[in-house]
Amino acid sequence: MMGLEQQRAHYRAVRARIAGTRPAPLPPAPRQALPPDPPPPPPDPVARLPVSDRTRQSLRHVLTAYGATWDDVTGPAHHARTVTMRRAVYWLLHCNGFSLSRIGALTHRDHTSILHGLKKVNSWTPKQS
Repeated sequence: MMGLEQQRAHYRAVRARIAGTRPAPLPPAPRQALPPDPPPPPPDPVARLPVSDRTRQSLRHVLTAYGATWDDVTGPAHHARTVTMRRAVYWLLHCNGFSLSRIGALTHRDHTSILHGLKKVNSWTPKQS
């Protein structure tokens, strides 16, 4: 139960609201800290490859066409699309004068894997429509 003074204060507040007096203004809201800056984009691994700018641009084009990243080239996945993309990268590098050993070093593969991939590329035939 309310005491007599609490009841009187309550009724005074009710009468003030009915009469339309304005309540005291609220204090300003505390300033919120700004959210932290988003992290910088990860470095482009193709940019760090020891190849010419023309070859680097061609590699980016192949990776974009396949919707892949350089990590997909060097990774362990054996999905058909990934293997095809990897072989296209091998072919591109080989056509730009890279040796099998150097392509293997760039893609984290053995030179014999590169040789096998290039043989498969040379056996590709166009689709008959």
